Amino acid sequence: MKHRTLRERVMNLGLSAARWSVLSLLISLELGVPVHAQVLSPAEKISADLSAFLSGNPSAIASATNWQRSANGTTLVKVLILSNSSDPTLSNLRGAVLSAGGSVFYNYISVRGLMAIVPAAQIQTLANRSDVVSITPNRLTGRTASLLQTVTAITTPLTTPSSSSSSVNGTGVGIAFLDSGIMSAHPNFAGTLATSRVVRAVNLLNFGDSVVSASSTGGFGQAGAKNWTVGMDVSGQFALGTSLTQSIETLLSYFPTSFKDDPYGHGTHVASVAAGNGSYQTPNSTGTAPNASIIDVRVLDDNGYGEVSDVLAGIDWV
Repeated sequence: MKHRTLRERVMNLGLSAARWSVLSLLISLELGVPVHAQVLSPAEKISADLSAFLSGNPSAIASATNWQRSANGTTLVKVLILSNSSDPTLSNLRGAVLSAGGSVFYNYISVRGLMAIVPAAQIQTLANRSDVVSITPNRLTGRTASLLQTVTAITTPLTTPSSSSSSVNGTGVGIAFLDSGIMSAHPNFAGTLATSRVVRAVNLLNFGDSVVSASSTGGFGQAGAKNWTVGMDVSGQFALGTSLTQSIETLLSYFPTSFKDDPYGHGTHVASVAAGNGSYQTPNSTGTAPNASIIDVRVLDDNGYGEVSDVLAGIDWV
């Protein structure tokens, strides 16, 4: 299958140019990076917060708690590097990261880019490359209270269809939620024969930091945010669709059965708004598509926070 960019994939779904512009704006606001390839100077390719960190700004240094670390006298930074390369494997860029004394953990499908660790002193060198569009820190991300309302300025509540309306209740549709998990045992998600409509659940927390283990079985484990090992490139081994796909799926899958599947609660709330069926209670709390299948993609922790790299990996998985 031809490797396509996010824009190409979306446009193939029939999305108009105007709607793509809105979508790309939202992605840019979330990631802090341009979606469309632009001619930028090397300095402009480095995000403002990363640039401030590199210049020694005390405030920027204090806020870089999750994406910088000093090891053996070298300051390392975890970054997302977007590229305009026509090569889906980004082999040249991955080689440049290794030559710079860094590591590559993930090569994304949803966007043309890498999740990597790079010595801070080498960021500008990478930004000088013509195949680099932007470099941003792997920032923390978190739940949003109402992005829809913020972006559209809509204040009037959306009309909720009746759960008995077969034409608009989500039958035959699956909705993936990238959030803090979903309490599948909640009555709002009950399906037929006492089964849950949460049909699949995966945990992608810290997936961008995955590393191959040295086990004799050829398995692999996750080092999470504590992994600051340089000199390695495991992006090919963890790409979805490789020979390790089934092992990866086994590692990611978990079986939600109780409230513990969403200790923070935000994912359950969002899934209920979109696909909950609350017709059994008064007042009726039924969501927009109460008969839809639900896919739980966990990318936020027990406090509602995660990393942008995991969100992108979640989009890749979906």
